[in-house]
Amino acid sequence: FDFEKYHDYWWRQRIQQLKEYKRKHGNLNYLGTKDGALGAWANTQRTEYRFFIKAAADQHHYTHLTEERIEELEALEFAWSMREARWDENYDAVLRCFENKEEESRTRKNGNSLPPSLAVWLRDQKVLYRAMVRG
Repeated sequence: FDFEKYHDYWWRQRIQQLKEYKRKHGNLNYLGTKDGALGAWANTQRTEYRFFIKAAADQHHYTHLTEERIEELEALEFAWSMREARWDENYDAVLRCFENKEEESRTRKNGNSLPPSLAVWLRDQKVLYRAMVRG
């Protein structure tokens, strides 16, 4: 049995499924275990990526993930960290709101330019930043 061919076959299948998922949903940021086998595979790639980084540093980890496969996933804008993807998305949304502050203020009765969920997120970021600065 040729394990390399087996892994390559399943890699190609999952890449095609990722492309279809991205076409339907617009991105791969929140792809996770809730998305069945494809989500589980995506989480495995995230874990394999961490192993890939560790293997480069200390040679004690093995992974099926190669530089070529990493490049292929990155070409699809694959999110290596869902937490970072969410943070980036929220940050971009806050910037857009502040860029359109005057327009947003006119359309909201309370004059708040941020939707409540983003206002809470931004407040939390300020708290975390202050805690980090204080040490």
